[in-house]
Amino acid sequence: MTSHFLLDFHLLGWVITTKETWGLPGDFADIHTMSRTQKNRTSQSRKHLEDIGLRQFEPTLFRRVLWLVGCALLVFVVIAVAGFDPADPPSTLVSQVNSPAANPAGPVGASIAWWCYRIIGPGIWVFFSLLTVAMVTLARGYTITHPVVRCLGAVLVAVAVSALHEAWLVPLGLFAGPMVGLPSGLLGSELELGLADRFGGLGSSLILLTALGLGLLVAADEIVLAFPATLTRWIASTRHLSQLGAPIRHASSALGTLIRRPAPQPAGGGAWASYEE
Repeated sequence: MTSHFLLDFHLLGWVITTKETWGLPGDFADIHTMSRTQKNRTSQSRKHLEDIGLRQFEPTLFRRVLWLVGCALLVFVVIAVAGFDPADPPSTLVSQVNSPAANPAGPVGASIAWWCYRIIGPGIWVFFSLLTVAMVTLARGYTITHPVVRCLGAVLVAVAVSALHEAWLVPLGLFAGPMVGLPSGLLGSELELGLADRFGGLGSSLILLTALGLGLLVAADEIVLAFPATLTRWIASTRHLSQLGAPIRHASSALGTLIRRPAPQPAGGGAWASYEE
């Protein structure tokens, strides 16, 4: 029996027969069951990712180099936009520009930041967030289908956010933006003004919210469609937390019962007697 066990072990690796057949300890059977369960979960996860358009690819040297270059460019642009100075060239907001540019990314970064805020506005940060999600997805070894279409969806999301900023925040004086006279960018401001003239404030807000949803579906449909399930799991977890808080509520009520205030008594010393009891 021992020879048969060693032969099966060497030929099949970790695929070990059940303990009822060979009389093995329970730990070996448990390891076999756990490995099969883990393989099933992995295959189901891969199938789900393939269904929503994410497929694994072989991380070749060229793809790794391309990913590193993309990350470096993204970090450079983010630093440039974060370090925007209205007095850096090619600014037209001041009579005398900085020389040299105060932007941490230099004059090239100052030009990139100027045109990002002038054309798109504050929605550029949503665009950067979607690009970061895409880079993380690629780092995990998955391809992104239809990249050009998804980039167009991300641009639509950025413009819609800038237009909503123009419609909701600018009239209240909140977050006016670094671009004086054009707080929401050229595209966002013109889009919101054109829609407000034709459909009013409520109609333009509904159109912009619809455009925002469509852009998110085009840019990251798997994230948008997975949001309801994630919200449902979060609500379920909060219910478990509320159940864990039940002992605390019972303890607090018991403590309140022990530390009771004395009931009102007529004058004459009866209150102190009741309190002592």
